[in-house]
Amino acid sequence: MKTTTPGLSKRKKKALARWKAKCSRWKREYRVTDLWIEAQMRTPCPYCGWRMEQKTASLDHMVPISRGGMCDMANSQLIHMRCNDQKGNFTDDEFRMLLVFVRTKMPQMEKNLLARLKQGWRASLFVKPTVV
Repeated sequence: MKTTTPGLSKRKKKALARWKAKCSRWKREYRVTDLWIEAQMRTPCPYCGWRMEQKTASLDHMVPISRGGMCDMANSQLIHMRCNDQKGNFTDDEFRMLLVFVRTKMPQMEKNLLARLKQGWRASLFVKPTVV
């Protein structure tokens, strides 16, 4: 018996089907993740340096899939969800260089810039600057 999701448009149903297919493909490709995840959980987040917990950890692609990265273990790392949101579509090297630049050259702007990255670039384009 086929289950349907009531109230969804055709476009959303197709997107849901693609997402389910992607998840099942990832589960097949990442069979060895249990040992890998345990090893990764022992190391701090490579971006913020904080210790990761199961609730706050997120699987990240060092080179995003959207930019030609592979969906394999060599291109994967565990990082904090917050750092993953901020990293967005940057590669690992690009995001590290951005963090070093912001932390050394503009420490007073670090919090603001990382918050804008978390929201996404489109949202930050429409924020009106405040006069201090």
